[in-house]
Amino acid sequence: MSGTPLRRIDLIVAAVAGLAVGIAVVPGLSYVLPGHAAGSLLPFEGGLAAGLLMALGIAASKRPALWVPFRQFALACVVAAVTLAIVWKVDLDMSGKARPMTRTHFKHWIPGIAGAGFALWVGTFVAERWSRRRIPALTAVLFGLAIACVSLQGGKYQYDAFMGERVRAWNVYHYYVGSKYFGELSYFDLYAATLSADDDYIERRTKRGKRIHDHFSLIKKARDQRDYKNKPRAEIVEGFDRSVISEQRLLELGRDSRFIGKYMGFRSPGWHQTFKDLGYNPAPAWTLVGTPLSNVVPAKFPQFLIITNSDVPLYLATFLLLWWAFGLRIASVMALWLCSAQLNEARFTGGFLQYDWMCTTLSAIALYHRGWFKSAGVVLSWAAMTRVFPGFLVFGLILQAAIALARTRKLSGIKPAHMTFLLAFTLSCAGMFGASHLTGRGTQTWLEWGDKITRHSSLHAVTSNMRIGVGRLVIHQPRGKRYWSEVRGGKREKLAKTHDRKRKYQAFGGLLLLLALIRRKDLDAMILMLFLPFLLVVTSRYYASVWALLFVLGSAPRGSPDEGKISVAALVAGGVLLLDNATYYYWDRTTTSYFVINYVMYTLFCSLCAAYIASDLRAWWVGRRAVPEPEPVA
Repeated sequence: MSGTPLRRIDLIVAAVAGLAVGIAVVPGLSYVLPGHAAGSLLPFEGGLAAGLLMALGIAASKRPALWVPFRQFALACVVAAVTLAIVWKVDLDMSGKARPMTRTHFKHWIPGIAGAGFALWVGTFVAERWSRRRIPALTAVLFGLAIACVSLQGGKYQYDAFMGERVRAWNVYHYYVGSKYFGELSYFDLYAATLSADDDYIERRTKRGKRIHDHFSLIKKARDQRDYKNKPRAEIVEGFDRSVISEQRLLELGRDSRFIGKYMGFRSPGWHQTFKDLGYNPAPAWTLVGTPLSNVVPAKFPQFLIITNSDVPLYLATFLLLWWAFGLRIASVMALWLCSAQLNEARFTGGFLQYDWMCTTLSAIALYHRGWFKSAGVVLSWAAMTRVFPGFLVFGLILQAAIALARTRKLSGIKPAHMTFLLAFTLSCAGMFGASHLTGRGTQTWLEWGDKITRHSSLHAVTSNMRIGVGRLVIHQPRGKRYWSEVRGGKREKLAKTHDRKRKYQAFGGLLLLLALIRRKDLDAMILMLFLPFLLVVTSRYYASVWALLFVLGSAPRGSPDEGKISVAALVAGGVLLLDNATYYYWDRTTTSYFVINYVMYTLFCSLCAAYIASDLRAWWVGRRAVPEPEPVA
C-alpha cells in the first residue's frame, strides 16, 4: 500500500482541498494577528502551511508513507509558530511595543534565535553520533526555527516590497540609475549628473513659481568618484561635463532619481550619506543585465515591482537547490544563519539584484556536489564576473589540476570533473567578458572599471567600520582603556601604518591555505578558498554571506552511507558562525563587533587549514609506516 503511487484524482482532490484551506486561513489570520504581523507575509505563510498540511494529510490517507513528511512538516510549523509567539512576547516586554520585524527590533530576537540554532546544530551532531542513527525530528525543528527566522527578517519588508511600499533606495539608486545611464556616465559621473539634474529641476520650478518637492537640495557635499574626495556640491556640479549625456536623458535621470528619492530621507542612513558612498561599482558583466532591464522597466509602479523583487526568485531557487544537494537540514541552517546575521540586516528585500552573486555562488556549489559540473561552472561564472571574489573558489581546483598535470604530464591525468567544470567556467567568463563591451562604453569598459575599483579598494578598509577582511582587522590598535580602538590618523595614514602588519597576516594565512588545499576533496577545496578573498581584499559586510558554505564542509557524496551527516569541520565552522550571530549585540558597538568578527573568522580559517594539514601529515606518516620493507636480495 505504501509503495502504491497516488492516482491522479487523489492528487487533484488533495491539491484543491489544500488550496481552499489555504485561501480560507489567510483572512482569518489577518484579522486575528496584531497589526504589525497582519501587514506582513505571516498570514500568507500561515495559509500556505495550512494548505500544505491539508494536502499532505489527504494524500497520506491514500498513501500511508506520506504520514512521515506530514508529521515532520507539522512539527516544523509548530516550532515556527511557538518561536514567533515567544519573540513577540519578548519584544513587547523589552520595547513596550511589539514590532519584531522592524530592523531596530532585530537585536531583541537575533541572539535568542541564533543561540537556539547553535544549540540545535551542536545537539544534532552529538545526539546522532551517540545514537548512531539519523533523527529526522531534529531536522524538522531546525527547519521550523529557520522559517521563524526568515519570517522575522523579511516577513514585513518583503510584504512591503510586494505591495510597492518598499524600495531599498540606497541600493536601487546606485544600481538602477547607475546601470540605466551607464553608457553616458560610466563609473564616474553618477553623483555629478544627479545633482546637475536636480539643479535644473529646482531652476525650472522656481521660474514657474511652482512648489519645489522631491529634490536633493539638502545635499551639500558629494564624493568625487575620480579622486574619492568629498567636495562641495557646487564644485561637483561644475566639474560635470554635460556633453556626455543629452538633455532629454538628463531630464529622465532627474525624474528617476526623484522617484527613488521618496523612499529614503536625510536621517542616518540617508541621502546625505548616499552621495558620499563609493558610487556604482559592479563589474561590467553585471551591466549586461542591469542596463537593458533598467531601461525597459520605467521608474513607476506596478512595473517597478520587477526591480524591487528581482532577488526573490533567486532566493527560492537557491534554497531548493541546496535542499536537493545537501538535504533540508543543511539548507535550513544556512537560511537561519543568513537571516540572523547582522551582515544582512533588512537588506534582503526591495533591492535590484543585490544578492545575485550570493545565490549563484551557493547554487554553483550545490550543482557541483550533485555532479552537474558544466552547469556549476556556468552559474559560478556569473558571480565571478559580476563581483570577482566568488571566482576565487575555482583556484583550489586549478591547483589540484596543476598538480595532477605535473605528476602525469598528460591532460588525461586531470580529473574529468575538474576539466569539465573549469572549461565551462572559463568559456562562460570569456563570453560575458566579450559581451560586456556592448553596454555603451566600448573597449574602455573594463579599463574604466579597473581604474574605479582600484581607487575603491585602496580606501575600502577605512571608509566604514563595517568591513570584512584582514585589511580591516589590522586597523585595530588598542589604546589605553579603549581596547577596541582604531589606528590613529587620516585614511591614508592608517593604511600606511598597518601595511606591514597586514602583509604578515596575509603571508601566514596564505601559507596555511596553500598547504591545506593540496589533498582536499573538491568541495572542501572550493569552500576553503573563501579564505583567500578574506586575506587579500576588504569587502562590504554583506559579501561575507557566502560564509554560509562553511556549513557544507566535509559533506559526503550523494549515495554515501555518511550522506547528510554533519562533519566535524562543518560542526566547528557552523557553530562559530551561529555563535558569532548570537553574541554580535553583546559588544554594543559596531566598530568593536566587526573587529571581533574579523578576528574570529581569521582564527577560524587558520584553524581549519591547520587541522587539515595535521590530518594530511598524519595520513602521510601512517601510510609511510605501513609500507613494508623491501626483501633483501639473495
